[in-house]
Amino acid sequence: MLKKYRYVIPVTLLVLSLVLLTFGGTTPLGVILLVLSSIAVLYLSHGTLLFARATRKISKAGNADKIKVAIEVLPMLEKAYKIGIPDQYKLISGSIEIQYGDIELGKLMLEEALKSQDKKIKFQALVTLSMYYWIKGEEKEAIKLCKDAEELGYKDRNLYINLGTYYLALNEQHHFKLLLKECYKARMQTPVMIDLQTSCLILSGDWKRAGNFILSMFEQNLEPTFVDPYLHFAMIYLYYGDRESAIKYLTTALDKCPFPNTSVINREETINLINTIKDDSLVWSLRDQMVKNPLLFIRGEIPEAKEGVLKDDNIPPLPEFSPEGLNKADVNERDENDVNTTLNEEDEEWIKRHSSN
Repeated sequence: MLKKYRYVIPVTLLVLSLVLLTFGGTTPLGVILLVLSSIAVLYLSHGTLLFARATRKISKAGNADKIKVAIEVLPMLEKAYKIGIPDQYKLISGSIEIQYGDIELGKLMLEEALKSQDKKIKFQALVTLSMYYWIKGEEKEAIKLCKDAEELGYKDRNLYINLGTYYLALNEQHHFKLLLKECYKARMQTPVMIDLQTSCLILSGDWKRAGNFILSMFEQNLEPTFVDPYLHFAMIYLYYGDRESAIKYLTTALDKCPFPNTSVINREETINLINTIKDDSLVWSLRDQMVKNPLLFIRGEIPEAKEGVLKDDNIPPLPEFSPEGLNKADVNERDENDVNTTLNEEDEEWIKRHSSN
C-alpha cells in the first residue's frame, strides 16, 4: 500500500469502533477494533519516534563525531522511513543516506520528498538530489535539478556550492564566474566557494594565484573537513615540483576528512595518490598528465602514471604564496543576457573589506 495512504486503515478502524461503541454499546467487536486502531496508530508513529532518536544522537555528538554517529544511526533512519515519516524527515534522511549510506535509497527518499506541497522542502530536495547525479558522473542532470530548484524562488549556500562544483567539473568557467559574482553579491561566501575559485584558477593555468587563494582558505579555516582543498593544494605543490608538501597535505586529509560518498576522491584513491607521488619512477608522469589536463584531477579522475618519465627541466621555482582574496575582476564576469552586470559602490566596498592582497 502506498505510504501516503498508511493512515487509512487505522482511521477506518477507529471510525468503525466509535460507531459500534456509540450505537451498539460496549460490544466485543467495537473494543477489538478500537484496540487495533490504537496499535496501528502507535506503529505508524514509531517511524517519527525512531527518526527523532536518530537525529537526537547526531545533535548531541561533538563536531568531530557527528559524521561517525550519522553513519551509525543510518539503520534507524532506514527503518523509520519504511514505517513512514513526514516529507521534511525524508529530506533529512535522504541527505544523510546520499552522503554516507546507500545512494539509491537516498535518491528514493528525496524523490518522495519532492512530492511535498512545501516549496522550500521541494527546493532543498532538488538541490540535495543533484548530489546523487554528481556521484554518478551526470553533471548535466545535476545542473538541471539545481536550475529547477532556482525556479522555486529560493537560493542558499548549498545551491551555489553544488552548482559551482558541477560547472567546474564540466570546465564551464564562464558559468562558474557568473555564479561566483551572484554568490558574492548575495553575501554567501563560504570556504567551499574559495576552494572552488582555486579550482577555477588551476583550470585557467594561474597556479600562483591558486596557491594564494587556497592558503587564504587554510588561514581562515585551519582544518577543512573535506578533501578537496587538500587535493588542490597538493596539485599546486606538485606543479612546482614540491613532492614533500604535496604528500603532507594529502596525508593530512587522511587524518582530517571523513570521505563521504560525495568526496571528489575517496580514502583509497588518496592513499594511492600519495604512493604515486612518493614513487620516483611514477611521480613525473603523474605531474605531466596533471599539467596537461588538470580537469581530470578536479573531477577526481586520477590518471594512471607511467614508469620512466623524467623530471621536466622547466618546472617553475616554488613561489612564496601569500593570502589573497577576490578582486573586482573576479566577481564582475559579464553575461550578454544580463541587464546590469556591473557592481555598485557598495559591492566594491564590500569586496575591499573581504579581500587580503
